[in-house]
Amino acid sequence: MNAIYYYGFIVSFLFGIILFQKTDISFSSLTFFLLLSILILVLYFKNQNIDKKVLVFLLITSIGLSLGFLRINIYTNSQTPILTKYASEKIELDGIIKSEPDKRENSTIYTVSLDNLGENPKENIRIIMGRYPEFKYGDKVSVFGTIKIPENFENENGIEFDYIDFLEKDNIYSQMYYPSVSVIKENQASKIKKSLFSLKESFMNKLKENIPSPYAEFAGGLLLGVKQSLGKSLLNDFRIVGLIHIVVLSGYNISIIAEAIRKGLGFLNKNISIGISVLLIILFVLMVGGGATIVRAGIMTLLVLFTEVINRRYSVNRALFMVGLVMIIYNPRILLSDPGFQLSFMATIGLINLSPLIEKIIKWIPSFFELRTIVSATVATQIAVLPLLIGMTGEISVVALVVNILVLPLIPFVMLTSFITIIFSYIFSPIATVFAYISYLILSYILKIVEVFSDLDFAVYVF
Repeated sequence: MNAIYYYGFIVSFLFGIILFQKTDISFSSLTFFLLLSILILVLYFKNQNIDKKVLVFLLITSIGLSLGFLRINIYTNSQTPILTKYASEKIELDGIIKSEPDKRENSTIYTVSLDNLGENPKENIRIIMGRYPEFKYGDKVSVFGTIKIPENFENENGIEFDYIDFLEKDNIYSQMYYPSVSVIKENQASKIKKSLFSLKESFMNKLKENIPSPYAEFAGGLLLGVKQSLGKSLLNDFRIVGLIHIVVLSGYNISIIAEAIRKGLGFLNKNISIGISVLLIILFVLMVGGGATIVRAGIMTLLVLFTEVINRRYSVNRALFMVGLVMIIYNPRILLSDPGFQLSFMATIGLINLSPLIEKIIKWIPSFFELRTIVSATVATQIAVLPLLIGMTGEISVVALVVNILVLPLIPFVMLTSFITIIFSYIFSPIATVFAYISYLILSYILKIVEVFSDLDFAVYVF
């Protein structure tokens, strides 16, 4: 298929989704209009000496627009909230904890899939609890509390976050704060995911046994995505210096880390280094629990590595858009309501297309330790996601580039030493202690860099 047809269909499909979400136009009206337009075009161009490619393009984009509108229409109609009619009322519900508990500094958030709502069996509810008692993924629980409807909120720069849409993309329309919860039955969900989450928790405990706080929590954020235990203050410092991407695992700049790992294996045969990198990425995705966000980021990162095999960025761009399209077809709400998807997609586009151009421009930067590659990848992804970050946060980190250059080359090493610490803590603790100390030194350096640069008055520019 000609590239213009390919991208024309995708763009028109996405535009159809946006139209449905942001306008009041009815599906029947749009369908009638499109069919009428196509009929007029066919009749008008039938006997005209005009390039048929124009007509084909119009037909493809019209079909794409209709299908996009149809997909979001069907998806939205399948998500009919039931609990919202019980707002501010106390109610008892049964359900299964469907995802890994989100442990924060002073609270834990659970997503419970409800099983006693006949009208909408897929509806979920967000439960905010204290840190104790603890419940696990797969527990079937009984919940008694007051239904609350989520509300949007603003950050410190006055930028509104559409929290309602963010939750609705996961079929969550209501919340409960500190309800009464009791376990009905354990192990009622995927045994594979439960095993992965248990392994992740065990890994985190081993880090805490060998590395002092907050360095263990930082290592857990890098390796396992356990960012909440770092605390709000430290997380805010990471945001100020433009390093939040290394502990959030939202997909933002995760491609840079994977690229650094691959480049670190550059002394091996090209295909072998790429193969090992692919294996490490897959293991990484599994180790952090295989959540939807990290799976998306992992797929996009594998596409970047794919460019090194076929040496055709044009083909990988097509593949990237196809992967994004499949994700959106599965859940069309992520297009406008999932910052993680948006950032990971744009970062990958930047890494594929901008990084090689920037690397040619910055030849004055030395290439030892792959510094030039890391700088070009950092600049490329920062440029690609900059408009999104400004729109989401209302600010930009002035020191981000410098801090990323000072820190990113060490990320693969600290992830490796932390992982070795975990493994040997199970089999031979003296070796674990040695690597734990190496990890501690690197983590201390990174946190010191974060502390120094986050204290600068000019570190962040607010729009």
